[in-house]
Amino acid sequence: MAMAATSCAPPSTLGPASFAGSSRRRRRGAPPPRVRCSLDSNVSDMAVNAPKGLFPPEPEHYRGPKLKVAIIGSGLAGMSTAVELLDQGHEVDLYESRPFIGGKVGSFVDRKGNHIEMGLHVFFGCYSNLFRLMKKVGADNNLLVKEHTHTFVNKGGTIGELDFRFPVGAPLHGIQAFLRTNQLKVYDKARNAVALALSPVVRALVDPDGALQQVRDLDDVSFSDWFLSKGGTRESITRMWDPVAYALGFIDCDNISARCMLTIFTLFATKTEASLLRMLKGSPDVYLSGPIKKYITDRGGRFHLRWGCREVLYDKSPDGETYVKGLLISKATSREIIKADAYVAACDVPGIKRLLPSEWRQWDTFDNIYKLDGVPVVTVQLRYNGWVTELQDLEKSRQLQKAVGLDNLLYTPDADFSCFSDLALSSPADYYIEGQGSLIQAVLTPGDPYMPLPNEEIISKVQKQVLELFPSSRGLELTWSSVVKIGQSLYREAPGNDPFRPDQKTPVKNFFLSGSYTKQDYIDSMEGATLSGRRTAAYICGSGEELLALRKKLVIDDSEKAMGKVCAGYGWQHHNAIGTMELVDFETEQYLGFEGCRDDDDIQKRVIGKELGLPRSVDDVVAVLEADYQQAYFLTGNFTPDIYTEDCLFEDPTIKFRGRSRYSQNLDLLVPFFDSPSLELENIEKGLRVETKFIMATWTLRTYLRLPWRPLIAIRGNTTYDLDEEYKVTRHAESWDVSALEAISQIFVPAPKQTDVS
Repeated sequence: MAMAATSCAPPSTLGPASFAGSSRRRRRGAPPPRVRCSLDSNVSDMAVNAPKGLFPPEPEHYRGPKLKVAIIGSGLAGMSTAVELLDQGHEVDLYESRPFIGGKVGSFVDRKGNHIEMGLHVFFGCYSNLFRLMKKVGADNNLLVKEHTHTFVNKGGTIGELDFRFPVGAPLHGIQAFLRTNQLKVYDKARNAVALALSPVVRALVDPDGALQQVRDLDDVSFSDWFLSKGGTRESITRMWDPVAYALGFIDCDNISARCMLTIFTLFATKTEASLLRMLKGSPDVYLSGPIKKYITDRGGRFHLRWGCREVLYDKSPDGETYVKGLLISKATSREIIKADAYVAACDVPGIKRLLPSEWRQWDTFDNIYKLDGVPVVTVQLRYNGWVTELQDLEKSRQLQKAVGLDNLLYTPDADFSCFSDLALSSPADYYIEGQGSLIQAVLTPGDPYMPLPNEEIISKVQKQVLELFPSSRGLELTWSSVVKIGQSLYREAPGNDPFRPDQKTPVKNFFLSGSYTKQDYIDSMEGATLSGRRTAAYICGSGEELLALRKKLVIDDSEKAMGKVCAGYGWQHHNAIGTMELVDFETEQYLGFEGCRDDDDIQKRVIGKELGLPRSVDDVVAVLEADYQQAYFLTGNFTPDIYTEDCLFEDPTIKFRGRSRYSQNLDLLVPFFDSPSLELENIEKGLRVETKFIMATWTLRTYLRLPWRPLIAIRGNTTYDLDEEYKVTRHAESWDVSALEAISQIFVPAPKQTDVS
């Protein structure tokens, strides 16, 4: 969604200087503005008398197996998917090729401290799923509510409004807004009213689901064709609906599907605050993506920036079923293969086209994606030494002590940018700078004519059009500018394209899609992206047992392949006396170093690790450690020595020594004393310290000791595994949540007596 928004107080009271402290260059000590920021419950609650597809019920608590999920892309869709999965107890990693998160709602800071956005973003009152997400992550106070009116700026500075402010709510507030608007002539308003009266909007008042189905059925006709067939006028399209269509989908009414426009209209008609707009206090990176990222990382999710997915690795099972077996990712010259139980491609349209294996086009789900294309968009930022949108008082527009002008979503039918806003007014926390004026952010739609032009020419053209809209700004100087070009942004919501949108669940069992272009009842927007993430997570949770079965099958298949490779020409020699087995090359009668293996699983793990040269990556080490933790290796001695160097340093709060053989001997001495041991792995993650790769595991240890008073030892702690260039562990360092003295003192405390209840 590329839009702006309107004000919640007169510009004179909204002085961005009142956001003091948000920036090093901002004025300090000013009182806070009187604005509404929170999301009231009635605003974001769409569960009552609303289409069920637009606001699904809260998911049931997941009781299936914990899954490891890899998400490609960290835009709103990817992060929405991650939040839902983490809430259900899964393990999530997000891989992002860029150095920042947020996707199409991302932003970054240039070397001079200016915040650069990928586009202009507004939050409609019907963005229920996005508001739900923002409340969950604690970002619900990061929005500024604007006046309930939509403002059109015409050439010469004349203002037209679609003013929804009315004592009575929907649908009367909307009816009076259209009847009283000064953006259209009386004849056009009357014809406009007739067209809307004959639309599914009326049915939505009593049957929202039925109305939404009618809207879906109008996907194959353009809004212009539908509107004109119902009695609407071309003048209404030119002066009002084209700017709105450009703002919604970056294309005009002749080229946008009637479904897209009427989806919005039905919500406007049935929900009083659906047309009420909000904007972030400041940049998306700080006020939207930032809180979501914190929520994800606080719950164990991990972001891997600058790691792009280069290839989806897949295979077929003997029964012909296709599955993903890993992702090839890269960062600069580094390459890794990552493995998970489920893989989510949370990309935009051009991104998913690049990612999908060409062979997968045999399925309509994937082939139809290639029938979608994105719309080019150019976003321009212009900083002035005065206030561009102040039309009433020339003197005020030249002073820099107080922010003045239109704090509003501004549409225009008379410029190449359909919607724009003065961010120094509408999102002041990061965009108002003391001693400077307006920061106009304008979205050029269609962007096609501007894409090949140099930035200087684009800025010159836009600046000229700004002056035509606001003649009072003539004489103001442009002090800074930026241009962001996106070759393919939102997918082109042209007539007949909706059937090509893929479902989030695909024919590949462990591969899922997420993104605003995927199948969901809203349009391609921030809300659509968030809704798609909820649907993706629901599909993954619903497939939990199936994905677990696939994981086990792949482990067995990989192990059998490895064993088949290793054991050709080898044989197992069983030692009955001690109940162990050793792998022997019968031609050379050479023992291959797997003494002490107690069962086939142990042998298999040792063989695979040795013959295949594992570990070959940090992920390989993590996989081995996870398996060792399942064996409670601290307490059972069942660990994989091959991932440690011979002189590995082992330390905990009570002891420090070198040598993996000594560590093994120490475990052999301690294991007989443990009774009913358990070692629960809470979390395991990768990290980088200067030049050293490391893995950190968080665990809880609990065991009784075989002493007469049977003491209980319970410790929660972390183990850090430092890795060398060959991915061998060089340091195994434990830290505990209790002191060494407190841990040792547990030995002298008898365990609580158990009450026998019979």
